Amino acid sequence: MTFMNPEDNQNPAQAGNRPVILSVLDNLTYEASAVVQIKLTGFQVQLKDLKVTMYPANTQGGSMNQKPIDLQLKEVQSNDNLGIHNIVVATPASCTIAPPGDYMLSVVFQGVSSVAKKTCAIDTRD
Repeated sequence: MTFMNPEDNQNPAQAGNRPVILSVLDNLTYEASAVVQIKLTGFQVQLKDLKVTMYPANTQGGSMNQKPIDLQLKEVQSNDNLGIHNIVVATPASCTIAPPGDYMLSVVFQGVSSVAKKTCAIDTRD
């Protein structure tokens, strides 16, 4: 399943700016940090240029009023030679912000969105 972020400016001239998500955890736990690894060559990636968003993927039986969740960006660790960037994000604080279930995670760099990857919010607390 592919999903394009509705915030993507869809400008063909900026197709080279499109980040590619290389990895994201299959399961995100609440009140934690997670790393989203992207490939984007030829650019210095800074926090001010990024946005990482989770979009609810469950349309069957879930609340249709669920909204996209912007994740707090903590840090970017870059290897500019390889064009690999690790984005450290804070996961949602609780299930009231992001109910457990499937989400599509997208990275936007300077207005250009990646193709989203599936992840899941899970509650591991007792």
